[in-house]
Amino acid sequence: MKQSYSASACVDVSCSIPDLAPALRDIQMESEGIAAKNLQEKTQTLQEELKAMKEKIALHLCD
Repeated sequence: MKQSYSASACVDVSCSIPDLAPALRDIQMESEGIAAKNLQEKTQTLQEELKAMKEKIALHLCD
């Protein structure tokens, strides 16, 4: 005797995609803030190094 089984199922897999725009804006703002801070720090460091080099040059020119 042969038995046959049959079944069917319907599954709703619809889901909403979250809006990532606010999170991306936050990340962008944070990145821009970090970049601005890094630029400011690097500018200050380079200005200090330039001042030190100018002072050394002035000492050698006066010798």
